[in-house]
Amino acid sequence: MNNSTTFDPINCTYATCSVQEWGQLNYIPSLAGNALYMGIFSLTLIAQIILGVYHRTWGFMVGVVAGNALEILGYAYRVELHYDDFNNNDFIIYLVGLTIAPAFYSGAIYLCLARIIAVYGTAVSLLSPRAITTIFIGCDFLSLVLQAAGGAVTSLAISESLTQTGINIMIAGLSTQVVSTTAFCCVCLQMMFRAYRRPDLVNPNSSTLRMRLKFRLFLWGEYSLALCV
Repeated sequence: MNNSTTFDPINCTYATCSVQEWGQLNYIPSLAGNALYMGIFSLTLIAQIILGVYHRTWGFMVGVVAGNALEILGYAYRVELHYDDFNNNDFIIYLVGLTIAPAFYSGAIYLCLARIIAVYGTAVSLLSPRAITTIFIGCDFLSLVLQAAGGAVTSLAISESLTQTGINIMIAGLSTQVVSTTAFCCVCLQMMFRAYRRPDLVNPNSSTLRMRLKFRLFLWGEYSLALCV
């Protein structure tokens, strides 16, 4: 985003102003690409609502649906930026939407780990399911608050310094999310190695469930999604 103060780009159009110099993104976002992502997240949102209601996974459903809704919002405003890359309001909404969405996905993933511990048994984990839910959801909430606060401050756009302060707050929120996600992956690895090295600690009553291909794919999906988020 260009920070020059010698010209007011509010009334800019593609015919009168340079996108590279005055555009919010310094390029014109792809219409097809962003519309495709918006469509994909719309389909997955509908699918998640159906699956969540059917399987009664309310907490997981809320996290994923909220994340998908914010992704759709973000890409919708990237589509708007395709038509007007000089619009600061569209830029802020797109930025906040796509920045905050992963925090909701992380919350849904954290809830899954507590269920996994219940299957394997609490002996394989250094933390109890309640502790994992409290610690990681708490960190996720802190990350969400910081990112939302940073987005709110940035949207005011009263001065360059205030805008930069908002960006710094958002970066702090993202950093909190990165730290908590890294710690979460470490907990997953600790459980994996402990279950492998000490099979006597694993709950024997869940052996049938643990042998199912669907459950094994779920485990790998859980860890892979944590790395992606």
